[in-house]
Amino acid sequence: MDDRSLRSPATDANGPFGLGLQLFEHVLEICETADSSASPAFGQCQRDGPVTRLRHWPDRIWYVSEHADSLPKGTDIGHGVVVLGLRGNGSLRFLADYCTADLQSAAARQAGTVRCGLGQFTVLMWWDITRDIHITIDRSQAQSLADFLRALVKRRELHDHLD
Repeated sequence: MDDRSLRSPATDANGPFGLGLQLFEHVLEICETADSSASPAFGQCQRDGPVTRLRHWPDRIWYVSEHADSLPKGTDIGHGVVVLGLRGNGSLRFLADYCTADLQSAAARQAGTVRCGLGQFTVLMWWDITRDIHITIDRSQAQSLADFLRALVKRRELHDHLD
């Protein structure tokens, strides 16, 4: 059942917030299935039409789409996680300075996804293009992550201004 209209926003992320970047909250359907044999490979992202498949666990796959009817049967986890979008030139490069993973590596760029630390948060990120990043986090931490990203942007702007 597509009940996205019933979900209230978890953050105040809504539009431009510096450095030419925009931060916003996506309302996406996410389900999880237990499957160790299906693709994509571990640590990979695969796009099939309107559905994105993410595997960061040996026995689970996340399916993400704007439409619930395009997802396979599985456990709906969309109410427990929030997807923030970071859009703009340099989005991946900006996040790379604050992540525990090397987002600039050829392997990460080819995979199109990474699960890592971003500051004090554990996030799952994926992208089709490096200027449009999806950042998934537990709903209870979403506002704190949005505030953290704003603080990093302000810090970067101040640093760039002083140089």
